Amino acid sequence: MNRTTPSLTLSDKVQGVYLLSGDLVYSTVPDFVKEGDSLLDLSLNQIVIDCSAVKRLDSAGLSLFLEWKRQCQAANKQVSFTALPDQATSMLETFMLKDLLSQ
Repeated sequence: MNRTTPSLTLSDKVQGVYLLSGDLVYSTVPDFVKEGDSLLDLSLNQIVIDCSAVKRLDSAGLSLFLEWKRQCQAANKQVSFTALPDQATSMLETFMLKDLLSQ
C-alpha cells in the first residue's frame, strides 16, 4: 500500500512497518488523512512508523501521530514511531506529550 499526496508519502517497508516521508505539516496532513478512515492496516498487532524520511514537521504532523496512536489503541493494537525528527521530539517535550506518544 502506498498513500501519497504531493509532499507526503506513507509506504510499506515490510509487513507492519511503514516509511513516512516528506513534509508532515498543516498544508499536507488534511488531504493525506482524507484518503481513508485509517491509513494503517489495523489487522496487524504491531505497527511501526519509520519517520527517518520526514523532512519537516509541525503541530499538524504531531496531531496525526496522536490520531494514529488513538486509532491503534481503539483497535487494541500497538504502534511505535521510530527515528522521529528533532522537531517532533522538541514539540513532544514542550507540550508534555512525550510519554503519551511513547506508551
